[in-house]
Amino acid sequence: MERLSQFPAEQKAISVKQFSKLMGVSRPHVYKLIERRELPCIKLGSRYLISKKYALALLEQGDG
Repeated sequence: MERLSQFPAEQKAISVKQFSKLMGVSRPHVYKLIERRELPCIKLGSRYLISKKYALALLEQGDG
């Protein structure tokens, strides 16, 4: 969870690049998850953003 501390507390969402680094997977893999609607996100213009809260929940799930 210390990996999420690198993001400011007021930052509510993270980019695909940040998410891929955080989870240790490739960006193309993250885009595939988005395309298959397996990863909840929002699209702002051409950017996809993933909830920081959701990323934290995934990390906690992996630690359990």
